[in-house]
Amino acid sequence: MNKFLKILTSSALALFMAFAPISGCAQSADYKVKAPTVAGSSSQTSTETEAEQIGLTAGFELPHDKGLVDNDETEVNIYDNDYYYLNQVRSNGADPGTLYVSEEHLLDSYTKLLAREQEMLGADFSQADFDKEYGTYAEWKEESANKFYSITTGSNGSVNATTKQKYPTAIAGLYTMRSSSDLNNWKMAGKIIGGPGTLSFAVMVEEENWHRDHASWAPEFNRDPISGLYIICGSVGHKNGNENTEYNPVTSLYDYYDEQWDRLTLLIAVSYNPAGPYRTISAEEY
Repeated sequence: MNKFLKILTSSALALFMAFAPISGCAQSADYKVKAPTVAGSSSQTSTETEAEQIGLTAGFELPHDKGLVDNDETEVNIYDNDYYYLNQVRSNGADPGTLYVSEEHLLDSYTKLLAREQEMLGADFSQADFDKEYGTYAEWKEESANKFYSITTGSNGSVNATTKQKYPTAIAGLYTMRSSSDLNNWKMAGKIIGGPGTLSFAVMVEEENWHRDHASWAPEFNRDPISGLYIICGSVGHKNGNENTEYNPVTSLYDYYDEQWDRLTLLIAVSYNPAGPYRTISAEEY
């Protein structure tokens, strides 16, 4: 597994470098802004440069006294309310990874799952059993089509009774999951419900996993067009290893400062449905 993770990490870095934006001084930024169009905004004429009407107000007051803007007698700091506006917190979560699920992609994922089950079971395949296990496409479409899914840093050390009944092997959840149709209103969407029942999570933690529900950070979200599977990659702390495991022993499971980087490992989890539940896999299992 370690060799696989090293290769995967190197590949991810190379991909990041390939698509990383190139910055430099070849072009200078255009700081000209237009006159405000929002009702109630005020304007001021700058005498330091070519005179133009500048928008000075937006949905909130800039905290000039907090050190974000330093005015002096020779400089005028301005902002345009066409670009700055009132933000409102709709949901809490750090390091979000977000994926848009179109109806086209959802149908492709469903069709490929159905084909795999038919191929594996052959004459024993039953559409009724398949629908009971995975749901009908109509149910998939109603729940997940044309929606944004977002996962964030976070975990929960237990699951509620409903989750335990549906997924008996689940003991915890990783990465808080929400969905939205408009990027404004969000609701919990993960299949793994935390013990208190207030948060839902994307990845199912099982007793046999090499990882724990500790330090589950910075998840990334994508869909594999070949298999139709939805994939989550993130960082998570592993269990205390020994001579029989591929992960190393740690002095203390909960001492944050004791070799913290040595026990954080790349996690890869997959699901046939964007809402999950996602299960941890290895290179051999995939």
